[in-house]
Amino acid sequence: MGTFAVKRKLLSFVLLLSFPLFCLDAQKQTLPIVTVIGRVLDDSTGTPLAQVNVFIANSTLGASSDSDGRFQIKNVPIGTHEIVASLLGYGQGRMRLALFEQSKGTIEFRLRQEPVQLPSVEVTAADPAEWKKELERFKREFLGHSRNAARCRIINPEVLDFVYDRSRRSLTASGRLSLIFENDALGYRIEYHLSEFDVSDELFRYAGVAKFEELVTQSAKRQEEWKAARESAYRGSLHHFLAALAQGRLEEEGFAVRIVPLFLASKAFTRYAGRAASREEILQAGEFPYEFRMSFAGLLHVLYEHEEVDPGYQSFIEKQAVGPLMTSNRQISLLGLNIPSIVLNSAGQLSDPLAVTVYGYWSYERAAEMLPLDYTPVSK
Repeated sequence: MGTFAVKRKLLSFVLLLSFPLFCLDAQKQTLPIVTVIGRVLDDSTGTPLAQVNVFIANSTLGASSDSDGRFQIKNVPIGTHEIVASLLGYGQGRMRLALFEQSKGTIEFRLRQEPVQLPSVEVTAADPAEWKKELERFKREFLGHSRNAARCRIINPEVLDFVYDRSRRSLTASGRLSLIFENDALGYRIEYHLSEFDVSDELFRYAGVAKFEELVTQSAKRQEEWKAARESAYRGSLHHFLAALAQGRLEEEGFAVRIVPLFLASKAFTRYAGRAASREEILQAGEFPYEFRMSFAGLLHVLYEHEEVDPGYQSFIEKQAVGPLMTSNRQISLLGLNIPSIVLNSAGQLSDPLAVTVYGYWSYERAAEMLPLDYTPVSK
């Protein structure tokens, strides 16, 4: 797994994304949808596995396998997706699949049995006080510092293990089981399969896949609050930017884009460094319909002009010890590629979200701002 690393003291920190990146505005084009059909078997015996949770990574789309191990996931937009199969007592299965209108056939997962590492209700670390201190740091870095983060609650923190490296001043985290948290600000219960978490004075990155489930309420007022909060989280996000880029609506959606050479990166938060970039410079035709290939030299400087920054952003950047390099009153972000080029579809969904690194305002937006890839913004 590669990353474009920049010292925190120079340019905030690096966030290696695994965020959901699919969206289609209802008033714009619509991607065709398909049904994913498959079966889950025990790898050793070949017997069907029932009640396996099979889902499209970072979405609300999923299904459980029946007594014959079969499942169907409906309404999946075409494009490249990661499909996950999860069952307690078995190792997780993952498959990256390119789906098109003509896609046919049945996919098959073969899961291997693994011993279940059940967490204790009580903290059993050698130093419980130290574990609790590391948990608080994990919450700040993983959930973020925004108003939404304050309304998130981790349901099962006991599944987390931490390792602190004093020489690097770094904290790594791993989960014996999936991490579950509720986002009362956006109205989601999220099961997060954490595969990487590493934070130090110079770098921050985490990776994993999420399964979203909408919270249920009988309150019409609460439903409207969630609807408005999701729209706010979407507007100006990387999620939003990639959809606008793919659909050729950058200006209409409030984005101004420039290409910045790497040697000017440290100045890009206080003034317009680099030069204006056109969509044609960034995107080329892809191998299949509904796809593009994104490539550029240096970094993309992205300014979102239709929304103010979150109130917590000012204190956040002050804690990064970057001095006057960053501005706190505008949503300015930088986007870098970890590989020469990457494929995205016409809805802005990346074939590999880990192939990009973000800086600036997008690095402030963490798990508390996550939306499922099948989220559809309000038409305007």
